[in-house]
Amino acid sequence: MCEKLHHALESQLPAISTLQMSTLRLLLLAVFDFLALWQYHLKPADRQFVPFFEVALQQELQEVLLHWLNQAPSSVPICQETGEITAQVISWAIFGPAVQWSRGDQTITKDTMARHVLDVVIAGLSPVVTVT
Repeated sequence: MCEKLHHALESQLPAISTLQMSTLRLLLLAVFDFLALWQYHLKPADRQFVPFFEVALQQELQEVLLHWLNQAPSSVPICQETGEITAQVISWAIFGPAVQWSRGDQTITKDTMARHVLDVVIAGLSPVVTVT
């Protein structure tokens, strides 16, 4: 499952992605798309494994964010522990709303939802994210 998310992210993100508002937006949209498609194709027999899949998917997202954080030029140096915690918090800030939206709470569009989530994420990352 993580491999499918990894490939989905690779196909929707620039080859060399860095921590920028534009790539975060693309990341958000890719996660929303992936989870919506995953929910659509989820078989009833697989529902018992959903919590395990979701944790694995969130961890894949966390790894992408940690990689970006480690490469980010920043006026505020980030130690490894802080980077890991930041990646964890931001990954859940993205993943939680994406899961809820993909489960059927699609009363607002994916783009609108992504914009709201991005606003929150950018506020938390303001010391290290490049706005482009």
